[in-house]
Amino acid sequence: MRMNALPNVKTMTQYSRFAGGLDLVSPPLTIDAGKCISINNYECNALGGYRRIDGYERFDGRPSPSAQSYYYCPCTFSAAVTVGQTITGATSAATGKVLQVESTYLIIDRVTGTFVLENFKVGGVVKGALTILPSKDGHPTGIGHATALGLVADDYRADITVVTGSGVLRGVCMYKGIAYAFRDNAAGTAVDIWKSTSTGWQQITLFKSLPFKSCTVDVLDGVVINQKNSGATATVKRQVIETSQNLDDLEATSDTTTVMALGSHTFTIQTGKAYVAGQAILIISTASPTNYMDGTVTSYSTNQIVINITNKVGSGTYALWRLHSDPINIRSDTGRFIVTSVTGTWTSNVADTIRVGIIDIAVVDNPSGNPVTQISILQGGNYQFVQHNFLANSDSKKLYGCDALNRAFEFDGDVYIPIRTQVTIDAPTTIAAVNGQLALSYFGAVVFSAVGNPHDFRTTSLGFADIHEFGDTITGMSPIVGGVLAVACRDSFWQVSVDAQTGNYKAELISPDIGAIHYGLMNLGALYSFDDKGIIRIVPSYVFGGFEHDTISRAIQPVIDRFREKIVATAVYKSKNQVRFYANDGTGIIMTMTSGVTQTGAATTGHDFSQFTYPINISYAWSGEDASGRDIVLLGDEDGYVYVANTGSSFDGEPIQAYIRTAFNNVKSPSAIKRFRKIEVELSTVGYSYIRFNPDFSYADPSIATHLLKYEELQGAGGYWDEAIWNEFYYDGKIVSQPEIRIQGSGTNIGLVVFSNSAIDLGHNLSGIVLHYTPRKLNR
Repeated sequence: MRMNALPNVKTMTQYSRFAGGLDLVSPPLTIDAGKCISINNYECNALGGYRRIDGYERFDGRPSPSAQSYYYCPCTFSAAVTVGQTITGATSAATGKVLQVESTYLIIDRVTGTFVLENFKVGGVVKGALTILPSKDGHPTGIGHATALGLVADDYRADITVVTGSGVLRGVCMYKGIAYAFRDNAAGTAVDIWKSTSTGWQQITLFKSLPFKSCTVDVLDGVVINQKNSGATATVKRQVIETSQNLDDLEATSDTTTVMALGSHTFTIQTGKAYVAGQAILIISTASPTNYMDGTVTSYSTNQIVINITNKVGSGTYALWRLHSDPINIRSDTGRFIVTSVTGTWTSNVADTIRVGIIDIAVVDNPSGNPVTQISILQGGNYQFVQHNFLANSDSKKLYGCDALNRAFEFDGDVYIPIRTQVTIDAPTTIAAVNGQLALSYFGAVVFSAVGNPHDFRTTSLGFADIHEFGDTITGMSPIVGGVLAVACRDSFWQVSVDAQTGNYKAELISPDIGAIHYGLMNLGALYSFDDKGIIRIVPSYVFGGFEHDTISRAIQPVIDRFREKIVATAVYKSKNQVRFYANDGTGIIMTMTSGVTQTGAATTGHDFSQFTYPINISYAWSGEDASGRDIVLLGDEDGYVYVANTGSSFDGEPIQAYIRTAFNNVKSPSAIKRFRKIEVELSTVGYSYIRFNPDFSYADPSIATHLLKYEELQGAGGYWDEAIWNEFYYDGKIVSQPEIRIQGSGTNIGLVVFSNSAIDLGHNLSGIVLHYTPRKLNR
């Protein structure tokens, strides 16, 4: 009897590109095979693919743990050597700290001097001999190299300390290449400022404040001032000018008939002038200008000025007078001296003038008591920072900040200066710089400083008079194109711009339907707002003018609902086109702005999402630039540590556990059963990686036996022989690894789980998969 031949069924292939990120809401049959239904500690690349996120490491100004090197030392042993000991070359006297001991070699770091082929000692006793010269970062295997780098990072990490104090880290930023951290002191009674140095955190000294008025000169830093009668002295750290008097306001006329004489005289003059006690005034006879008197203002109210005449030239009685600022009043400024090295007791007597040497320059602006006060910062708060140059000098960029509990401040790395406004409860909640002005928000209002002077909130022209109330709690501000200030409120969104007709600011409502939670407004080319409805993109509308907005996070709405009340910080990762939202439990959302090209060649923009989980709870995040201009993100945690994000192979020594569960792929035949035979994973690695792969069939149907896990040990850093730098890649590494996963399973669809858990993996990128399968029959 003749047997029928089995049908020849061809094995087919399909390539799926990893892209699109997390999708939790689309129907299963519509989700693209390159998307994920679960993803953690992977990020979406801007051009496609999923990359295991980088680590973070603690920071205090000392060298980066992950940037240090080890030495691979082949040797023989004559006695035991233990980890932590220091070996010393018997001939060279070079030294190194032992990190790893194996049967044929040592791994050492913190090397001083240069080893030769020699015996080595521990504590003066010979322990062995070097058989080959030590090589820097020279372990011959991928896993050995990665392990050694991890050991070095662990060793240097132990040197880095927490910011001294108590409670969570309140704020941190990098200014001119130095990190400045804000944390409550050990007693929890005030906030201290610390700066990063090569030896760790060092505390910033807060100086004292001395208010002045009627100041006529610029006082340079370092100048010693004194008080005429009390004899008290102080060294000026900074002169802060809050208002600079318009001398037109010190010009007046009077028709008060007056006999020229020394002593007190009262004149009737115009209202609205700016005379204050202590100012020097010249009074000239209009009829006979050669007859004049001079003295100082005792008081001025409405249209009555009282002047104490101390000198006169000529005599007689005159009915018409001209009042001028005395020639010594080249200017009349009000503000504060920030001072140190105070001696004696300063008084509030306006007659007891402030001097430089024996020259009067100002008077004290304080009603009673000792006018010198210690600057301090109330404990608590959450800091926001902006860096801006309000002057024409190229090196005049300063750091400005607020925390919702204290006055806003200016800081240059040395002198901390509280900024005084006329707001009753002077504790701004958000801060921005726009059009040469400092903008501060107070719950439902925004006020602006004078142009070019962030300390002047009294000048009326585009100054304090330009206060805008929004009837809603302000949660964020961001300057955008055209000198416009975007103002996000909890339940509305506004723009503030200069009115071309009046020259004053005007506020316009962008939308009454969108807003932002606290810490939820970010600028990544476009504005992004974390709102109750989700993450919203706000961009200028070139068709209708104004702005248009759309919700871009609908695919992860269940995640949005969980995170809405938990967000405590937000950071922009510019080099990755990312915004990351940090929750109070160590978890967070990664949003990547992706780009592509349509079939017609038009550029497209999308937004892909993933999630992350840290072993620490983040309390603060800041993004900006380091001293070299590179993007940097600093994080603070609830224990007071500062971390540099996007660095290293671990979470500050802890392994990074990462996984992806891809969408189920039915290879365009949802009802047909397929026999899945092989998966080729397209990926690249930076160094050594150890990754697990596991397929699931028919939506992880429990009736289908669990597939055996496939483990792939990959060694990256591949290079082209003529293009890669010698000794910076392993010659057995590949530019693109494509591990094959032999599988045996049938189902209507297949999904892939990718898992890694490592503290020495420097990262790997998953680009896509090639699926090999054989069609079988319809699922009946």
